[in-house]
Amino acid sequence: MHSTFKNIRLFISLLPFILLFYSCSDNEDLSDEINLNETGTLINSNLKASLTTQELRLITEFAGFGNITPKIEFDIESYVLTYTTKDIDDNIITVSGVVSIPKTDNQLSSILLSRGTTLANTNSPSINSLPTYELGAALGYVIMTPDLIGFGESNALPQNYFIKNITAYSSIDFLKATKEFLNQKGVSISNDLILAGYSQGGASTFSIMEYFDDYNKTDYQVSKVYAGAGGYFLEEVMNTILSNDTYDAPSFLALIIYSFNENYRIEDGYEYYFNAPYNDRIASILDGSLNISQVNSQLSDNIEELFTSEFLSSVKTGNDEINTYLNSNSISVKRYNYPIHLYHSTEDEILPISTSDSLYQSLILENNEVEYTKVTGNHSDASIDILIKIFDDLK
Repeated sequence: MHSTFKNIRLFISLLPFILLFYSCSDNEDLSDEINLNETGTLINSNLKASLTTQELRLITEFAGFGNITPKIEFDIESYVLTYTTKDIDDNIITVSGVVSIPKTDNQLSSILLSRGTTLANTNSPSINSLPTYELGAALGYVIMTPDLIGFGESNALPQNYFIKNITAYSSIDFLKATKEFLNQKGVSISNDLILAGYSQGGASTFSIMEYFDDYNKTDYQVSKVYAGAGGYFLEEVMNTILSNDTYDAPSFLALIIYSFNENYRIEDGYEYYFNAPYNDRIASILDGSLNISQVNSQLSDNIEELFTSEFLSSVKTGNDEINTYLNSNSISVKRYNYPIHLYHSTEDEILPISTSDSLYQSLILENNEVEYTKVTGNHSDASIDILIKIFDDLK
């Protein structure tokens, strides 16, 4: 893990030189010509990056993703799109995402790639200078990654963290907007759609699967799913974490409580959940200005020091209002007509592997075609291993 971060820091030091190739401006505003009262409407497109295979190989080498380098085949372009979706109150709002396109005349399949947990707005897919979410386009796929509500164009709003219906809506609406954009660009695409995601993105992927048939307004058809280390059954995840004395990612727990409180308007103040001085910090440290490590540094990793005894007793017995939302936003399993690949590390210190174990068993009981691959390494390192395994399977 440390070697990976060392490589990333080195890459960031060279980033200004790489950005000489990277940043361009090609803006098209369609807002005067469209219906803003309909979800999935494309509003605006802006060229984010144009990268050659040589530049992409340089980036992957310096960022510590050398195993991906030989798989890079195409120059790519990525665009930031703004589009419409609905918020938790059913209001039409404007949000954003990134679509990345390989430079080829071949007909392309598409991947809806759901991002992992993000706190800083500067790390959202449409703003992040590192082409983290764009790399798959160099393998010959259209890669679509929504920012989700609370980031990019909608950064003034609280994020809908682990609120599955809104996550699904904003993701599926991005499919519609992206398809319109690709048609305008003359990009040849098939109706084949692959869903993929890691961490929060793993859970987002299953949220999309749950709502896809009823909400999808395109002719995309899901053909395959890759999901890694998602928080699938939230009450189980919460209870497993809270059974320990300490937890390395208190920002994850704080963000769930913040998201549910802000979006569902729970009347309990943060002093009900968090001991002082943490209760007074929650709203300000989760406003999108700080990254995950910075937020973690503002919280205690000791469970009983961070949370009040009243909240811990209530949530552990399943009687807290939070339990209602943990359960309603957990994954609902059914029979799907496409193969599913699950991944999780046996050494994951952030999201317990038991949640993937439970999902695998539930999928089997519903007679799904499912493969479950267990890897090693911590939550961060395992994401790289899993990404490589997915790319290997796709190629």
